[in-house]
Amino acid sequence: MNKPIARHHHEPAYDYHEIEKWIEKKTGRKLSDWAGRHTATKSTEVVPYQNFWHWLCDDLYVQNNSYFEIECDPETAGALAKTSKAWVKDILDVINAEFPDAEGRLNCYVAW
Repeated sequence: MNKPIARHHHEPAYDYHEIEKWIEKKTGRKLSDWAGRHTATKSTEVVPYQNFWHWLCDDLYVQNNSYFEIECDPETAGALAKTSKAWVKDILDVINAEFPDAEGRLNCYVAW
């Protein structure tokens, strides 16, 4: 698998699904189940629900065939990155390291 490249709309944008696959490959963890709730041998009541896509959708207006922005760097980005939970910050750190941007943002496109 090749590292995803930015596509152009008004600004370059990455396919969110490609970003998700790339981060999962780099970390060995699923963004839809970061804590391993559904793969854990323990009771699911003990393992927290940590789904990055659902976390994004809770805060951003994301619809089919749309562009959106992920704030990755709490030093340069807005409130979303600053108020993130520890597990979200871990994911944002990986995204920021893999796809650095001077403003700490990642422009994405998604279609399902």
